[in-house]
Amino acid sequence: MRICLFTVSLNRQMTGIDKVAVELANEMVNRGHQVSYISHPGNFASDRLSLDPRVTQHTINQNYSNKTIKLLKSIIKRENPDVVLPMITNSIVGIFVSALWKMDIPLLISEHNNPEYYLDKWWKLGRNFDERQKTRFIIFNAADKVHVLNESFKQDLPQFLQAKTVVIKNPTEPAPLTEGASDYLKRRKEVICVGRVENYQKNLMCLLSAFSQIHQQCPDWTLRIVGTGPSLEFLKRQSEKLGIAKKVIFHGQTDTPEELYAQAQIYAIPSRFEGCPLGLIEAMSHSLPAIGFSECSGVNEMILDGKNGLLANGMSTDSLAENLLSLIENDELRATMSENAAQSAQKYSPQVIYDEWEKVLQETAKLKGKTKLGSFEVVEDELKYDAGLSELLEQNIFWRYFPASDFYKKKYKELVSSRSWKAGGILRFLKRQKLKVSEAGLLTSIIDSSGYFINNAYKNNKLMTRMATSMRSDEVVGIDIPNLTDVEDLLGDHVQNKYLLKNLEYGIGKELLIGRAKVIVSGAGAAKKEFSSGAKRVEIWHAAGAVKSFSSKGYRQLKDDYVICAPSEHVRHLYAKFYDVNIENVRVTGVPKTDLYFDNAEISRRRDAFFEQYPEHIDKKIYFYAPTFRGVWSKKVSLDLQLNFQELADSLRDDEVLITKLHPRLLENSGVTGNLSGILSTQNKIINLSDYNAASLILASDVVISDYSSLIFEAVLAQKPLICYAEDIDRYEHDRGFGLEYRDEMPCPIIEEPSAQVLLEALRNASIDQDRYKQFIEKFLGACDGQASHRVIAVIEELLGKPLTESSSAIV
Repeated sequence: MRICLFTVSLNRQMTGIDKVAVELANEMVNRGHQVSYISHPGNFASDRLSLDPRVTQHTINQNYSNKTIKLLKSIIKRENPDVVLPMITNSIVGIFVSALWKMDIPLLISEHNNPEYYLDKWWKLGRNFDERQKTRFIIFNAADKVHVLNESFKQDLPQFLQAKTVVIKNPTEPAPLTEGASDYLKRRKEVICVGRVENYQKNLMCLLSAFSQIHQQCPDWTLRIVGTGPSLEFLKRQSEKLGIAKKVIFHGQTDTPEELYAQAQIYAIPSRFEGCPLGLIEAMSHSLPAIGFSECSGVNEMILDGKNGLLANGMSTDSLAENLLSLIENDELRATMSENAAQSAQKYSPQVIYDEWEKVLQETAKLKGKTKLGSFEVVEDELKYDAGLSELLEQNIFWRYFPASDFYKKKYKELVSSRSWKAGGILRFLKRQKLKVSEAGLLTSIIDSSGYFINNAYKNNKLMTRMATSMRSDEVVGIDIPNLTDVEDLLGDHVQNKYLLKNLEYGIGKELLIGRAKVIVSGAGAAKKEFSSGAKRVEIWHAAGAVKSFSSKGYRQLKDDYVICAPSEHVRHLYAKFYDVNIENVRVTGVPKTDLYFDNAEISRRRDAFFEQYPEHIDKKIYFYAPTFRGVWSKKVSLDLQLNFQELADSLRDDEVLITKLHPRLLENSGVTGNLSGILSTQNKIINLSDYNAASLILASDVVISDYSSLIFEAVLAQKPLICYAEDIDRYEHDRGFGLEYRDEMPCPIIEEPSAQVLLEALRNASIDQDRYKQFIEKFLGACDGQASHRVIAVIEELLGKPLTESSSAIV
């Protein structure tokens, strides 16, 4: 049997996937099969594990271009495998679908992580979670078989995919069985945790907190954390704050973890999610009973609660501490579980796992000549995924999903403007209508058809486009998105209301207004392209700075007709990076919304207006808390914090009040998760004023609490004491990323412990470090000096070619 394997990182680093793939390739060669291995280029070579010399190696570039697909296709033709096996956690697997189309070579896709996680992070095909999930199912539908690590992952797939999905765990060479309970109990009284030191997925802060709760009851025990990663220094600081620094050993990286397993008595894996964790299998093979969470994928199928370990519940620190203590205090239970753990590890032995792999590879190879991508016969249940697959296989289709670089943007533009693509538009539309009929009936299809022609057809009409641009005058159009007033505040005294558009969905009349404009001003990169060809664009963004990474790519590509307004010289390069434009397109103008904080009369007016509306707070100390959302905009947002808001409310004195302002998306019911009830339901002490202007709430407050929101910049300019409550900083940095060095550059205390009492103490003692505030303003807000609006108006006048006040058609 000829087998072709693929992983992403082999020539760059030895990840868990690469380790599994290399060992599988070597085993299959030893069993007499011919193996070829494809990966991306690189110079890395592992000292401990390498491919058998009999394995043929190839490299392809890491992109979705037709050139890469053509090269991949030529490699597969040359090797002529009986089965192709990409082992992946990301959407690069899509190129195999394109390369194998009509080749009739079987495709076995092996998925190696929790899809709920990697769809958000590593899957590039699709603009949001729903689109990425659909594209994943489309690609899986193209495979002849699918491999996953856990039964729960299989059950999450659509029913028609489950029939061709197999579950195979990762293999690990078992250690020699322990001689007996007495030898096991002679080991060090140590809890060990091995893996990447990263707090979001691995949830190591929970483990530290749990150990801090019980360490005094088991003074002879220590906790050893083995590995390295982005949260290492943070966790070291937290162990000191928790008073357990002398009980926690941060071992660092090791090439011989088996020596450490053999010396410990308990393995801890507090992860939020896993695939098939090799560290857990290795620990069990060394007779270590394990403790983890019942909600953690992978872990909950490998730890048999009460037999070879214990499963805590609810991702709760208290539950983890309780279970850990019960295991520590019961020698007999620990010894029994040690024996069971060693026995459990036997089923992950390479011989067992490789037999399963060889069987599924042979079954897949039998499909050669009658593959899904060769026949492509539509099955009713698979209709919507087959329809998507046919789109995915069209030439250059990846540019629709992944216009990442200037080269691909150019190709994408060429594609969508080509005659063949336009000619196929009606076919794609009819395909969608077939889907509508199959899913929801004829009426839905008719309604969708009418909406399509009314709302979209005119946009492809060149006559309409020429009419709009031929009517171009000196109008300035301001475009914003709901609940943001930046554009209106800037242009309100200069531009008629009809030219201020505050919603992304426009009718044809407003589209024509955009088409007539000579200059378009946006607060969120939202200027549409269809009718605005030739117009100049000014982007003022809606934030006062870049605490977190952001991008306007969701509003389609920015070109050289954009002027980006930045708050300081220091962040020009960041804005150029985030907007993906040349740095020459970024002007240091300051942020218009910050001019308010230099207008003493307006500051007094806003404060007076607030206390006139809420006189009951005049003599109270006001804490203003405005957290940003977590998750993926806009389908999956959350505020999953451990902070107990009820405890915080109960601890506030009568002369204290916490005012909150939540992101509008967090107040909607659909797709929102988190502990919002504590914020929204607590009366008198915690008051939600989400409809109130944020700047006014800053000015009325005594202390501002933020996390990763741009309100940090405004609070500093307003000279308000600031507290950053950032209990999930590592998770947020991993998911979103920062535009600055958060822990080093925040000019205020950072609270990372999810404690109501710690936060309240910080609030009551909050003050301003004037030197740090000054340095922060100079670095990140250098042009925010009360004159930003004038500079932005000057930019608009420059693009308009005349003073704004002289444009008779645009002036009130």
